[in-house]
Amino acid sequence: MRGLTVDKAETPGFLGPVVLALANDTQIGARSDDTIVTAEAGAQYGITDEDGNVPESHRGAFGGGPVFGSGGALGG
Repeated sequence: MRGLTVDKAETPGFLGPVVLALANDTQIGARSDDTIVTAEAGAQYGITDEDGNVPESHRGAFGGGPVFGSGGALGG
């Protein structure tokens, strides 16, 4: 897939801490109409990958897509 490099992608172990941070976020309701990309959420919560890297978002590799809740095609 053009635009997505494996060396900048997150490892399988990155997802768990991001999901845990989302689950513990008392303001999670504010994201109810968002498309959440784990790399972006990880950066927002200050989470690094198992190897210490900060994964890059793959949103652009999939055409950008709307960021729901920010005036995108289906959002607010």
